[in-house]
Amino acid sequence: MLVALFLLGVVLLHVTVLPALLPATFRPDALLAATVTWGALAGYRQAVALGVVGGFLVDLWSDAPVGLSGLIVGMVAFATALGEVPLLPANVLFPLVLTFFGELVAQGVRFLLFQAIGRPVEGSEPLPALVVLTATSTALLVLGFYPVARWLSRRLTGPRLEW
Repeated sequence: MLVALFLLGVVLLHVTVLPALLPATFRPDALLAATVTWGALAGYRQAVALGVVGGFLVDLWSDAPVGLSGLIVGMVAFATALGEVPLLPANVLFPLVLTFFGELVAQGVRFLLFQAIGRPVEGSEPLPALVVLTATSTALLVLGFYPVARWLSRRLTGPRLEW
């Protein structure tokens, strides 16, 4: 129940608050940041489910094809499986870096898929500075989501055992 409320809050932030405050060409992806953060703390299986369901909810409010956001966010969330490698520390740095690079990948995939289905893309081509700025702002959202997701994951799953 708490995870569903967390997801619903993130989706509402993504589809209502951020579009009202920021222009369409520069909008951080709150769902991607929250999903990667959750995956770093609770595991990639939960992150993929959270990303697909959250992406479907985002697509209900957007004009994008239904399932596109879920596909992209779920794909990026799968990369949080790297966090289960014992070489990487379990701290805020991992989801921060992964979100930055995940947003770069997500923007590229979104651009290519929109081109493939013949949909117009805002700005006609992704400008490198704007892409990096959006990826940076999405990664910075992790700093807000991390304490909430850490508290929630500890409350629901308890501490992770490392062998």
